[in-house]
Parts: sequence; structure tokens; C-alpha cells
Amino acid sequence: MGTWLTEAELETRYGAARLLALADRDGNGVADTGVIAAAIDEAESRVASRLRVRYEPGDLPTSTATASAALKRVVAQLAFFYLHELHDVKGQDVYDARDGALSELSDMVRGHAGLLLAGEPDVDQSRPQVLTTKTSDDARFTLEAMEDW
Repeated sequence: MGTWLTEAELETRYGAARLLALADRDGNGVADTGVIAAAIDEAESRVASRLRVRYEPGDLPTSTATASAALKRVVAQLAFFYLHELHDVKGQDVYDARDGALSELSDMVRGHAGLLLAGEPDVDQSRPQVLTTKTSDDARFTLEAMEDW
């Protein structure tokens, strides 16, 4: 069972019939034991490894009850992708889920999106910032304003 996402939450997101089809690897009409849990665990592992760039392990949620909707969404999208690993042909929705999750995860790591935690770390300000010595009064494009430039 996942730390941030349950099998029931994944089923709510993608539907029981679809998950059954993905988790029934031997074709007997029953989801194989551990397939969905393994996909969730793999997704959580990947998310945790990326989030540890910005967050301390102790800052991350410790249960499904404390995980934000944003974190659950990212984990669910990756787990959905991992459930398709054995399928040679994947629909565009599978790739879209993976790409959306990785994009949102990158935003979380860079500080452009958050996990909505109480102790959210500061935003990464290491990228160059544009500074100017001009004020709003002399920022008009006039001949006098351009003399200093």
C-alpha cells in the first residue's frame, strides 16, 4: 500500500474496469496480487526522489491522509503510466498522464508549484533576476529618459 496514494484512490481516478485490465497479467479476470501496489510504490519512489531536491524527507507527508491533492495526482498519473509498462501500444492519454505528472513534479521541485504543506520551503531564487535603476517616473520612452542609456 502506498504512503501517499491508495489503490482505491487510483481506482476512483481511472476506473475499476481499466485498472483490472491493466493488473490482470495472467488473463484470469482477477487483478494479480501486488501489481497495482507495485505501480503506486514505483511512482511514489520516483516522486520522492525528485522532491528530495527541495524538501527534507521529514517535511514530506507521511500518510495518505496528509498528502495533498496535487501530490496524489502526480503519483496517480505516474502509477497509471507504470501499469502500462508491459503493453507495447499505449494510448496518448497514458503518455499525457506521464508528461503532466513529470511537468508538475518539476514545477514543485523548482518552487513554481507547491505541495501545499505548512512548512513549504522558500522558492528557489537562484535564477538570474532582472534589475534596473530606472524608476516608474523615468521609465517612459522619451529622449530625456534615454540620455542615460
